[in-house]
Amino acid sequence: MTDTPRGDRTAPPMDGPAASPITPAAASPGPAVRVGGRTSASNYDVVTVLLLLLGGFLAPVVGWLAGVVMLWTGRSWSTGERLLGTLVAPVLAVVAVLAFPLLEDVTGSQFLAVAGIVGVAILVMAATSRRLLTARRARPARVPGA
Repeated sequence: MTDTPRGDRTAPPMDGPAASPITPAAASPGPAVRVGGRTSASNYDVVTVLLLLLGGFLAPVVGWLAGVVMLWTGRSWSTGERLLGTLVAPVLAVVAVLAFPLLEDVTGSQFLAVAGIVGVAILVMAATSRRLLTARRARPARVPGA
């Protein structure tokens, strides 16, 4: 540090590779961050799963379709995981519609029938989101056409 006439301290000028905060090594993509032995999910993956599971509530059909498009265009998932993510919301909707009259008869209450369906749906969605977001284990990202 050098003193200026007013007594302010300034940093000396830097030369060489340390002068630039972004060096070629820092600019190149490094390995994915590993959390608990698994590769962490990217923001893209999280948004995709949220749209798949909750997008239909925010913007009926359109939100879910956006999630499906993101799922199938993303490179993080296998075909089985893509099928799981694509089918979980429509299958839950069909099961809910078919199960409601049966559950209403069994419980004798519309409230309990709805509560049971919502509870099961939340558990299935939680398990599905966990499966999709932890699917990015140490396997490399898939390259289209390879």
